[in-house]
Amino acid sequence: MAKKAIFLMLSLVLSARFALPVQAADLVAVPQNVRQPAVLTPVPVQTRPNELSLEALETKISDIFKPEKKKAALATTYSGTCGDNVNWNLGTSSGKLTISGSGAMTNYSSSDRLSTNSPWESYKNSIKSVTIEKGVTAIGKYAFTDCSKLNSVTITDSITSIGYYAFRECDKLSSVNIPNSVTSIDTGAFRNCRSLPSITIPNKVKCISNTAFDSCVKLTSVTIPNSVTSIEHAAFYQCYSLTSVTIPKSVTSIGTSAFYKCTGLTSVIYGGTSNPSTSSSVFSACDILDCVLVPTAYTSDIFCGRSVVKGNICPVPTRSKSPSRSRSPMATRSRSPMATPSRSPSKSPMATPSKSPMATPSKSPTASPSNKFTAPVDYFRQKSDTIFVSKMLYHTLVLD
Repeated sequence: MAKKAIFLMLSLVLSARFALPVQAADLVAVPQNVRQPAVLTPVPVQTRPNELSLEALETKISDIFKPEKKKAALATTYSGTCGDNVNWNLGTSSGKLTISGSGAMTNYSSSDRLSTNSPWESYKNSIKSVTIEKGVTAIGKYAFTDCSKLNSVTITDSITSIGYYAFRECDKLSSVNIPNSVTSIDTGAFRNCRSLPSITIPNKVKCISNTAFDSCVKLTSVTIPNSVTSIEHAAFYQCYSLTSVTIPKSVTSIGTSAFYKCTGLTSVIYGGTSNPSTSSSVFSACDILDCVLVPTAYTSDIFCGRSVVKGNICPVPTRSKSPSRSRSPMATRSRSPMATPSRSPSKSPMATPSKSPMATPSKSPTASPSNKFTAPVDYFRQKSDTIFVSKMLYHTLVLD
């Protein structure tokens, strides 16, 4: 064995020195059931001239998923035309839609009054603000319908008209300036803008169209200029937060249900001297409207189906105090009658019967239960005697 080991060492030295091949027979035999690890030789990867290496590709991918790189990668800009000479540009990261150019915007349409054929229909949920630059003259029909995240609109003074349902169902729209250049606000232009707090009608507008501000539930104030001659059907329908409105003397026509269900409306001031052509349902369901103030020269006692107060001061504050005074006597009356009868009967009847009836029956029932309670004892006593006798007979007759 020692000779074989020495021979093996010499062969290894000689093979290393003279590059002699080592014979398999000279090596220690390895059992066949032992698996030898494979030796892998790295093969260099050849890349094309314009092809990235694996390390460069990994670095580029990791850079993309960094927060700042990822945000830049997701930022997209869309643009196109929305009129003969009008263009639009939308940055989805900022949510700003800009309308620029000259002339009128295209009038769009809708099959269900929500989905439209506007060029930004697919991106409307990313629109947060709209800026219409100088040169654009008209906002088209259904232009921004159902832009649910739109919260502010800036309109330049070159705009003369706001189209049919232009801003309908813009739930979050809370800021809009309508310049004095606007002469017409079409049907339903701001319908269901539920976050709009106030509105100022430009002094060139002659007609507030049907349902123009229908269901603007947070609208607290509206300014109507002397240029307006007619307020059409349901113009301010269900504006719950509207508390007071001043209608100028220039208004000669008010449509049906123009202020229907304005449940917060308490006062109306009209500057004209004659009842405008209207129906009696203008202020229907305005339950707390208790003052319609008109000039002393007003020729009728009725305004849109409501009794009027002639003069310069609406006595709403005086009337608001009288209900509070009438409530206090009602409270006093309700308390004094309820207190007096409840005390006298409660003490005397309850004290007298409670003592005598409770003392007398308490003794008699206690004696009767003792007689009733002896019956079960006798019963079980008799039962045990019967069992004892039965056992004695069994032992006597059977076992013996």
